[in-house]
Amino acid sequence: MRIERTEKSISAAFVRKVRERGYSAIKLSTLGLFGTSGWPDYLILGPERWVAFIELKTPRGKLTRMQSARLETLQHYGFPANVARSVAEALILGLPA
Repeated sequence: MRIERTEKSISAAFVRKVRERGYSAIKLSTLGLFGTSGWPDYLILGPERWVAFIELKTPRGKLTRMQSARLETLQHYGFPANVARSVAEALILGLPA
């Protein structure tokens, strides 16, 4: 029987690995006075002006319409902005090759 990882465990492992590689993983808040719905979970910043946005989901998790719209807008502006369903996928999509 395969145990499915939670979004929280995928997130913790992803952030740890991003930091090990010398990048910053900034959690984007969608709560409170300054929050705005639909933003991807993480903004990744790194050397040589690297910027990427990653939305983490479990393998069965679904994007909301607002999340899909935000990702499309960010991609339209030229940013790497993707949804990842595993730590490995998030690292491939969130960091340069």
